[in-house]
Amino acid sequence: MTKTQEVFSNIWKAICNFFKNIWNTILKIVTDNVNGVKNTVSNVLNTIKSIWDNIWNGLKTTVTNIFTSIWNFIKNTINSILGRN
Repeated sequence: MTKTQEVFSNIWKAICNFFKNIWNTILKIVTDNVNGVKNTVSNVLNTIKSIWDNIWNGLKTTVTNIFTSIWNFIKNTINSILGRN
């Protein structure tokens, strides 16, 4: 390799490293922001799921209690009529 080729090779490597560092910085910023948005969306969806689960479980318990009370009323009424109490 001639001295001129070596100089141009070193300049080219320096230019490549310069743009590589810029690219890596841009890539890190974009990756960090995308991960931040992803984490925020995930947290919001988990909160919504938790709220929905609580509402659903409360509704199931309420409906179960209502039907259990109705069944117990019917069963106790029939047992009372049949004299089983």
